[in-house]
Amino acid sequence: MDWGEGGLHWFDIYVNYRDNKRCKFCSWSIKKSGPCLVFKDRTSCYHWKPQKHVVEGVYRRVIN
Repeated sequence: MDWGEGGLHWFDIYVNYRDNKRCKFCSWSIKKSGPCLVFKDRTSCYHWKPQKHVVEGVYRRVIN
């Protein structure tokens, strides 16, 4: 996600060990501070991955 001058941000939206039993159809709210998994009665918010992972992830996708 690119927030203009805020730079590129990275987050794995689905991680099996984290999300497998939490939701079948997951709803996310994406904010500058990070992504939030939205449930009926609460939200679980996360931090963006460190910038190092952004560069590595983009590079991997380009060469694969």
